[in-house]
Amino acid sequence: MLQHIAKTNRRNAFRFIGWQLIVSFLAATLSWLISDAHGALSALMGGLVNTTSCLYFAHRVFARSGVKAARQVAGDFYKGEAMRIVIAVVLMVLVIKLLNVTMLATLFGFAAAQLVFWGAPLIFKTNKV
Repeated sequence: MLQHIAKTNRRNAFRFIGWQLIVSFLAATLSWLISDAHGALSALMGGLVNTTSCLYFAHRVFARSGVKAARQVAGDFYKGEAMRIVIAVVLMVLVIKLLNVTMLATLFGFAAAQLVFWGAPLIFKTNKV
């Protein structure tokens, strides 16, 4: 039973990454319609920064399966979230410094993907033991 729940949660976590990618492409499309291809690429880069950091988080938290102590689960979440933030900051700095992006569009793409992250508990049903 617990193995099934862990597998379902892992599947939902990676499904959520797919939703972030979809929203990132939608933000890029909207930016393209409002501005131009450069704005679209900037929005896509912002969305991909957030999605990449969330991909790390999902892998960190759901990499191991099976029953774990509550303290270990909480530790994985805290460590995963801390590294997710570090990865997002580093990638955002690299995107801004190395690519010629439009700041507003980049932040728009990042924020759109972040809304999916915040809305994940509402999007996916939780399984109760």
